[in-house]
Amino acid sequence: VDIEAYGMGRQRDVMALAQLSCTPVEQAQLQMLQGADLEAAFYRQWCVKEAYFKCLGTGMDVSSVRLVEAVEALEAVEPPTAQRTPLA
Repeated sequence: VDIEAYGMGRQRDVMALAQLSCTPVEQAQLQMLQGADLEAAFYRQWCVKEAYFKCLGTGMDVSSVRLVEAVEALEAVEPPTAQRTPLA
């Protein structure tokens, strides 16, 4: 499911989505943010995880996406010389 494509322009409960798709550490990082910063950090995490599972070719489901931290996923597929923007 492409969460950014459905209901564009609609307000989302980003923290409720984070509970479904983020590790406890990621959720704690997101809870320190508000407004646009919170949304941007969540969508960065989501996009990294989505790319990671596409790279693996396994598909994404709630049980697997909650087990992988975005930082770990990024490091698993990112060349070591690439610059990285902080996820949260």
